[in-house]
Amino acid sequence: MIGKKMGGHGFQVRHARQMNEIQGCHVLFIGEGEKGQLPSALANIKGSPVLTVGESERFVKDGGMIGFCLEENKIRFEINLESAEKAQLRISAKLLALAKTVIGRPRKD
Repeated sequence: MIGKKMGGHGFQVRHARQMNEIQGCHVLFIGEGEKGQLPSALANIKGSPVLTVGESERFVKDGGMIGFCLEENKIRFEINLESAEKAQLRISAKLLALAKTVIGRPRKD
């Protein structure tokens, strides 16, 4: 675990080796090498307000929330708004406007 501070708030970076180690996290990054673990990870955090971030090609199509991709030597990102809303997370309109692709539409409250 690595302790850090951001905006006066403390946070830790943990490298989970087992699915039971992801309980209680707020942001879950799933790298290209762990993309096979995505279905299990999503099932494990279902209903929890956990932001899922990844870098595999089909990350957002497979249920992840924010997926990074390389396009013309630039890092871009895609957003699965439906997945975020199922986890009761809100993605700002500014972030949505910057995304390469957005799956779903903002819910009207």
